[in-house]
Amino acid sequence: QPCPPRPIVKDQDVRWEITKLLEVHYPKRTSKNNPNREPEYFVRFEGLKDSDDQWVLAGDLNAPDLLRDFERAQAKTQ
Repeated sequence: QPCPPRPIVKDQDVRWEITKLLEVHYPKRTSKNNPNREPEYFVRFEGLKDSDDQWVLAGDLNAPDLLRDFERAQAKTQ
């Protein structure tokens, strides 16, 4: 079984590379983790298993090209 990839570390901020945006959720209420009701994206990380997919706040995404492509694809399906 391969080891998971090393995270990207920049200015003491640890992140894994996002390879795919799978779904978006628009919260109806604020929460402790999302007081501004930002969209949340279900993401897949490079080299990790599908079971490691998780929800990430829009402001925490570091994948502008993936976000743009995802939003374009969403607009076409609506």
